[in-house]
Amino acid sequence: MILYYNKPKTVLFNETQLFDLIGKNKDEAKKVYLTEAQIKMLSENEENEDLWFHGGKVGYNPNRQKNMDDRIFKDNSKDLNVKKVLLPKSGIMSYNLYDIHSMRVNKTLKHGTDLDGNKVEIDTTEDGTQYSNTMDWFLQRSVIYMRHIIGNSDVDYITYPQSSSDFNEKMANKLLSMYPHSEGIKIIPQMLLKNVRGIEVNVSMARSIGLSDEEIETLQRRVAKWHSDEDVRDIRRKIDALKDEIANMLAKTEHRRGRKPTAQIASKEEMINSFQNDIKLMRKGRIGRDSTIDQDGRTKDWQIKTIDDRLRRSIDNIFTINPKYAMMAHKFKEKSIVVFDDNLSSGATMDEICVALLKLGVKKIIPITLGVIPTTIYGNKH
Repeated sequence: MILYYNKPKTVLFNETQLFDLIGKNKDEAKKVYLTEAQIKMLSENEENEDLWFHGGKVGYNPNRQKNMDDRIFKDNSKDLNVKKVLLPKSGIMSYNLYDIHSMRVNKTLKHGTDLDGNKVEIDTTEDGTQYSNTMDWFLQRSVIYMRHIIGNSDVDYITYPQSSSDFNEKMANKLLSMYPHSEGIKIIPQMLLKNVRGIEVNVSMARSIGLSDEEIETLQRRVAKWHSDEDVRDIRRKIDALKDEIANMLAKTEHRRGRKPTAQIASKEEMINSFQNDIKLMRKGRIGRDSTIDQDGRTKDWQIKTIDDRLRRSIDNIFTINPKYAMMAHKFKEKSIVVFDDNLSSGATMDEICVALLKLGVKKIIPITLGVIPTTIYGNKH
């Protein structure tokens, strides 16, 4: 095999690994033309790479392994370093590209901020162009890696779950771009939605995994509370929307002369007060922390990852088909679907998504995340 690239640099690369990645037969006499950047993306084991953070900037740099282990190959091996995790309830194997050691990786990729919510700047060269080893390069090599893991498996749809950022959407589109000649593959954003009001306790399953009658009754009461909390969240989302409207109105008129929309703002504030009184009535008699609101006063969605694994396996219908796609649900039967999410911590979200897809009759599910992240590094605000 002969590699051609633009600049005469020594590239430390295992030829067998390259053939494995590009899917060529090693015995075939072929010339493979790669750019230097592509070779860099694939030749990972000689120098571990990592995201670095300094002075409000973030970049992607060789010789580091502090924030994550992002080796593509195992040491001295052609075997991929992908982290395989069997999802227990669905029985589906998930593929997780990296070991993520710090929440700052997730915060940067998803929101472009540090752990305290401050914006971070992607490092650039002096002439204003980005280094080849910054975030765009990291994401592109990750997508190449994902494409190789999928291999020759059929793909009909790519989807991703609800998220607080557009990171999943961006990665899904990058993955789709790796199939330039497959016009039949479609991205279905948020094919499934959380179905908190539809959650039920599977009593027979609960007993089979060892829950006592008392524990089952406690779980049933907890599920009933989740249902009623959704009514509170509906009102909180209306409050959030009104607050956003007020903030936008104030921002538009901040530097303008003339009359301020005082009456309109007062009307919205009155509606907010009315909604808050409704919430007080709905929560009357309840004790303990309000799980429907976060530390910033915004609506907090119900979280699967807060549920003990035994209890989670005892409940059904956590996800349901997005109403937008209800009329085409029959089209997913016997199809192959790639599900991308930013990370796998407890694995609960991805597992329940797979369960719901199996109920729809999906033939093959390929769950992929950027990396596994231990639940122990989650702080309260994360």
